[in-house]
Amino acid sequence: MAEKIVQFREDFPILGSVPIADASKGFESYAQVAGDVAEFAGKKVASMEEQKSNFMLMEANNQAEDLKTNTKIAIKQNPDQAESILTAYNSTAASIKQNTSVNATDRSKLNSLLNTDNNELKMTASSETLRIQKRNAEIKLWGGYQTSMKAVQDAVDSGDMKLAKQLSETVVGNFKSAAYADVVSAQQYANVLKGVGLLYDRAEQLHNLAMNPDTDAQAFHRIYPSPFDNDSTDNSKLPVNHSTVYLHADGMNDKTMGGVERAILNNEKIPFSTAAKSDENFAKTLQWLAGKNEATALIDSGNKFKIDTRMSDLETKASKSPRRKWNTDT
Repeated sequence: MAEKIVQFREDFPILGSVPIADASKGFESYAQVAGDVAEFAGKKVASMEEQKSNFMLMEANNQAEDLKTNTKIAIKQNPDQAESILTAYNSTAASIKQNTSVNATDRSKLNSLLNTDNNELKMTASSETLRIQKRNAEIKLWGGYQTSMKAVQDAVDSGDMKLAKQLSETVVGNFKSAAYADVVSAQQYANVLKGVGLLYDRAEQLHNLAMNPDTDAQAFHRIYPSPFDNDSTDNSKLPVNHSTVYLHADGMNDKTMGGVERAILNNEKIPFSTAAKSDENFAKTLQWLAGKNEATALIDSGNKFKIDTRMSDLETKASKSPRRKWNTDT
């Protein structure tokens, strides 16, 4: 007996059979299947487009991050050119935005990212510009400080008190404005104010000495020297102003209190910004100046410096001074 012919549709169905009552229902079912396939294909294409957009956004994000970092470095290295550096940044950022093909959602994200970076860089540029402006103001202020104070001193010594008052008010006013602008500290301003007052005290002491018939040369030489005379800078053959001299000294010299001490002892330009930084620094500076003036007075007055007597005095003071007992029990 012949074997039964295999009917694939019935015995081995690949797709479920669709019962067809009439031709119209069969066409409707076919159209539904075709629509499902088209919908799936459409979703697949949309998914691929979204992935492509996400990838492009990620690439643009990396480029923007590199651009922001390089721009920050450029601004810090060349703060005086911050404006032109920002212009170059905006041009490159616009190119990244234009050449990045993304969907509407990712376009909004990219715009937000670049706007945030732009605002951050503007803040960096503003901060660096302000820092440089403050630094330039500081250099100009302290660079002319010694000359300004010397002018006040000369006016006071000459008895021209009207001019001395005008010059004093200019010095004090400049430092007061600088303190308000955070170019110098309030403590520095206060000590500059004290320094101006000391010039008047010095003039009064010299006047009292001149009126005292018992005054000797040593007393005169103890008071007369001034820290504003300690300027060994010779710029007669160089196109260098006081600000440049200060900037060079500020960069090359020791700006610690040790540097202040060495400058006083060697008649060099004193880093007054350091000396005026605190009450302690100011007091030490005055003490070192007084010590130097005392030694200078002994030399310039022609008085003999009795080393044996002085050493004896020092040894007596040392023996009377309380000694610290170190605890060796460890």
